[in-house]
Amino acid sequence: DDGELSPDGSTYVFLRSRIDDQDFRHIVGFRFVDMQTGGQHSVPLQEPDGWTAQEMVGWTADGQYLIVVAREAGTHDSLGADLLYRPDGSMATLHVWPPGGETEHAEQVLGTNLIARMPREGVDEPVEIRDVTTGAIVAEHSQEQMLRSGMVGDPTHTVLVAWISDHEVVGLRGFYEILYADIRTGAVRK
Repeated sequence: DDGELSPDGSTYVFLRSRIDDQDFRHIVGFRFVDMQTGGQHSVPLQEPDGWTAQEMVGWTADGQYLIVVAREAGTHDSLGADLLYRPDGSMATLHVWPPGGETEHAEQVLGTNLIARMPREGVDEPVEIRDVTTGAIVAEHSQEQMLRSGMVGDPTHTVLVAWISDHEVVGLRGFYEILYADIRTGAVRK
């Protein structure tokens, strides 16, 4: 299944998943591959009570933890928490988000411990930039700011490719044009 390379390039982790009776995927473990030796091992994921691991976002900047987002157990509602997992599958921290958010997915800010909590399309909620080690919100960007950047709701089909800071994104328009946008100022460069 999907996976991520560790920041130092030494380890690749794949997700082990199961599909529930309503065709929703849940993470149940990690499979680690040593990039130098090819050695592999799997670990089960310890889920906190009340939450189901849904999506891996990436590694922390120091490579010590895996960042995962979760839904409330037994639901298929929007995402509601971020978790840090140790490589042995045990949970290090759980940060439950305030109720009422319509979160579709989360994206890592490259090379950092920050994630962008992305609302469902068409929902007028801000994008929150959260520190997964502390749970703190470090920045918020309104839907108006995101629309102005052209990275969401763009009729020319710009796809947000990566967050490069808490307020800068890179997107791809029409598979041929790379855009850089500063969400705070609205400046966009090709």
